[in-house]
Amino acid sequence: GDHVNSYVRWYCNRNRKVEGDEWDKLYWQTYLNGARARIFNDYLLFLEHKREPRKMFYKPKIKQFEKFQLIESYQGMLDDKYDILCMPPGTGKTTLLKFFHSAVIGWFPDDYSLFYSHSSDITRMYYDGVYQMVDDSLEYAWHDIFPDLKITSTNALMQQFNVGKYEPFPSLQTTSVGAKSAGKVRASKFLLTDDMIGSLEEALNKNYLDKMWGAYTVDALQRKTVDSNNNPCKEIMQATRWSTQDVIGRLIDIY
Repeated sequence: GDHVNSYVRWYCNRNRKVEGDEWDKLYWQTYLNGARARIFNDYLLFLEHKREPRKMFYKPKIKQFEKFQLIESYQGMLDDKYDILCMPPGTGKTTLLKFFHSAVIGWFPDDYSLFYSHSSDITRMYYDGVYQMVDDSLEYAWHDIFPDLKITSTNALMQQFNVGKYEPFPSLQTTSVGAKSAGKVRASKFLLTDDMIGSLEEALNKNYLDKMWGAYTVDALQRKTVDSNNNPCKEIMQATRWSTQDVIGRLIDIY
């Protein structure tokens, strides 16, 4: 917020006195410019600026996100600093991932991303959440950020929808462990993996942990391709850490 306030004050001092609604318009125009320039913090603030304060997700939690450097980490993915990002638990991580995915859909309309989880119930909630952010212009300002884009096709049964022109695979796709995904889903921009282990009981079962590692390496990773600029697909993985032998733990060991 400081860089926005500084810019608005500079503009007002340089030009003329600005009051009331025009000040507010200038304030939010700066965040809109940042959102279009792929600044994730500015996108989050502008996307929700129409919402009632009690309904806002991001603004009340900014200090929490700053504490864990979550927004900085997401920005690092956008700025090509990282290829794989593993997120900590208990930080509103899945909801934040929905916001990130909604931004990626607008920023990279020629690419497609895949959300992968242990449960079809989780993938359904994820699909519904991202779809609302992109579609609901009363609650969210997505169409103000991307005025030239709109949803062009949906498949609620497969939990997919596409934005912009037709592509072989839709902008948002979801699938779960055990689903028959061969030939149906791909990820060119981001492979987003969320909670492959659903309970402590599963985490205490070594055979199940091996099975989930196999699902990740044999199934999820096989969905990755390259984006429209021929760059390799990046990964964001988040999970409640039940075990050192879960997928994140094994990735840490490997790298």
